[in-house]
Amino acid sequence: MSSAETLAPAASDARAERRAKRIAKNLTAFARQHGGSADGVVEYVGRVATRIVLVGQDGSWGDQVAPS
Repeated sequence: MSSAETLAPAASDARAERRAKRIAKNLTAFARQHGGSADGVVEYVGRVATRIVLVGQDGSWGDQVAPS
């Protein structure tokens, strides 16, 4: 096994962690901007993605698509 093969999973995990943190930051920011909290629904979009739909306290809604 080459060193590139051993680094690939770690790089992939790091990328997935950064993506998850960015999505969480965006969802938190949405809730903050629309009344301080939001209700959420998770919808699975096939095997590759998940859609998170939020409704803020002020009635505004938004969504974020995340890899599954």
